[in-house]
Amino acid sequence: MSNIGILVDLDYCVGCFACQSACNDYHKLPLGETYLKLCKEKPLKVDGDLAMFISPIPYKLEACAECVAQGGIAPCQAICISKSLYIGDVEELLETSRKLGSRTALYQPRAKG
Repeated sequence: MSNIGILVDLDYCVGCFACQSACNDYHKLPLGETYLKLCKEKPLKVDGDLAMFISPIPYKLEACAECVAQGGIAPCQAICISKSLYIGDVEELLETSRKLGSRTALYQPRAKG
């Protein structure tokens, strides 16, 4: 899968770090190294309401492609307790994002050139 991406439903991610732990464990990464890092920001006022940004951020999408190719579903997606993490083809993830109707973040490979 060459055009793999990660979609995060920002309205449902609870910031539990399970995805990051599953990724590190699956790839047997040494302490301090990661392919997927959970980012949590403190609450900020947005249009008069408090909002938080919580999102797993992939650093190596090639590793995500390997997980999907080997097992069909990546360990990080399988363990997500809020079911807010999706991994797959970018075009399919765009469609999933439209269907969700919530705030989402799509991480995809950079355009070459």
